[in-house]
Amino acid sequence: DCDEPVTMEDASIIDTSSPTATTTNTSGISDSITVTVPDVAAAAESSESSSIVDTTSITHSLPILSTTVNVTQSSSSQLSSAPTDIAKDKFDKPVQPEGITFPSLTGFSDWKHGKGKRGTLNIHDFSHKHRAAVLSLKDFQSTNENNTSIANQLERGRKKVIKENRQYVLHLFQVILCCAQQGIPLRGHCEVEHDDSSINVGNFLSFLKLHSRHIELLQSRMTSGPKNATLLSHDYQNSMLSILAKSVLDYIINEMKEAHYFTIMVDETKDISKKEQLTLILRFVLKGVIHERFISYSYCEELNAAALTSYIYDVLTKNGLKIADCVSQCYDGASVMSGSIT
Repeated sequence: DCDEPVTMEDASIIDTSSPTATTTNTSGISDSITVTVPDVAAAAESSESSSIVDTTSITHSLPILSTTVNVTQSSSSQLSSAPTDIAKDKFDKPVQPEGITFPSLTGFSDWKHGKGKRGTLNIHDFSHKHRAAVLSLKDFQSTNENNTSIANQLERGRKKVIKENRQYVLHLFQVILCCAQQGIPLRGHCEVEHDDSSINVGNFLSFLKLHSRHIELLQSRMTSGPKNATLLSHDYQNSMLSILAKSVLDYIINEMKEAHYFTIMVDETKDISKKEQLTLILRFVLKGVIHERFISYSYCEELNAAALTSYIYDVLTKNGLKIADCVSQCYDGASVMSGSIT
């Protein structure tokens, strides 16, 4: 068996006992075929350690119509000298479409082959790949100048949504701040949507509905917006109140640091559940004006000097104030706080 392709050439008669074999045509048509096969006996005698060569005897007849041919082996590089889309070996060159010059199969080392009418650079200017690249560049520049790309449109849409969300939240904060400044409650007896106008939904929702008559953004969000993104629940109301309280406290602390020295005023009172509430107020002078600012309150389980002192230290430290800047103390029940601990 032959692993490589073979070619048919002029025939020569060979003998089966030698490295050639002859076939006879019994049909009367003159023909002969010559096949080159390995000599098994010669191969065995040439080397004691040589491997056994497998061969197949050729015993068939082939009519050739008075034509004599010779069968020989040929290398794969002789089968196809023209470039193909798949390289057969390292000598094969890949096929490129017509008019394509980059990447080039063969470069040039001087400008006379690069420039000129038949130069590589000039040919490349008229190639399909170069023209497609120029058109792509023009489209890219036009898209960027007019902001018409999909990415730009998505970015503009994202910025619009962010702007609307911030405006909506700002309206909510303004209503909550108004209620807090006036000292009125936010929530009502029932905050569920209904058609009965006699039910009190609270000051917060009532003010928002009043504003929504004149503000389209509020109207659309409260009526047709996603129900899980209205930010009108009591949890969001408490969160916004906490943010406002933190902002007010930061403003007071900045005033206090500008005044530098202060007096602490501590008092306690019982709420409706009979729990002791301890309040802390700072008194200071800023630009010739006396200010008293409430900064904290908490529940106290003990009202002895040690517990009250620990509470005062914690509040001052948490807000970045130094106890060394405290010039005086004022208490309700001064007998408790007049000992050595304070």
